[in-house]
Amino acid sequence: MLEKCLSKIVRTISYNPTMIVYGKQIVFYILDKHPEIIEEIFLTKEIDKKLFKKFMDNGAKIIRPDMQKAQGLARGGNHQGFLLRIKD
Repeated sequence: MLEKCLSKIVRTISYNPTMIVYGKQIVFYILDKHPEIIEEIFLTKEIDKKLFKKFMDNGAKIIRPDMQKAQGLARGGNHQGFLLRIKD
């Protein structure tokens, strides 16, 4: 029974290949050079209107997580308020 449940979980995970990246410079690089791989944008701090428009123009969902959620997504790394869920 447990093996069957684990098999379903593994199949579900394998159908959703995504990765979280974080940090201001890598987020800006992906936004400029590879915007098509962005699935979700996580912003924890206020940013200027011009930059926010650039994120909006990407068309990906923008999420405003609290700091605890952002730290969890970054697994304790220094996210600087910018995180992306990207296609793997």
